[in-house]
Amino acid sequence: MSLRQLLWLLVVLCVGFAAWQLLRALIVARRTPSRATGAPKATVVDDDGAEDDGFDYAPELRPGPVSPPPVAPQPVPERSPESFQLELEARHLRREVAELRALVSRQHAEIDALQLEVAGLRTQLEDAGAGASGVSPEYSESLRLAKQGMSAEEIAARCGITVAEAELVLSLAGSGGAQR
Repeated sequence: MSLRQLLWLLVVLCVGFAAWQLLRALIVARRTPSRATGAPKATVVDDDGAEDDGFDYAPELRPGPVSPPPVAPQPVPERSPESFQLELEARHLRREVAELRALVSRQHAEIDALQLEVAGLRTQLEDAGAGASGVSPEYSESLRLAKQGMSAEEIAARCGITVAEAELVLSLAGSGGAQR
């Protein structure tokens, strides 16, 4: 027997077993009546001698949960079209006022944040202003060299500026005009 034949035999056996189980389930379902209660079936004989099949034609009344009686809707008083229009406008205005209040609170928060930022920038500006001596950063090195006593030609060659600019830096360093 080959492997293929064994597999087919196994498939046939599985299908046969599934069919057998289905048939058994159908037979058991026919024999057992479905009853809502788990009470055993009882045979009752009526006064005229007929057997009862156990079906209760007059079920017992058991007290169940009591639901409150339905509430009758309250009559809505008649309104004039003007009062209805006024109420709609009032609702609209209330909603608009709430939105405006939210906007104002957001703007106050932004203003506070901007004031803090401006205060920080002022502090930075004051710190930067205290460190600067009023000289352009482009000419700070040439001013330092002029205060050391170098000539205009040496300053011009070292700093990459013209001789006229170097002479101006020398005159500013000599007169003290660079200091404020």
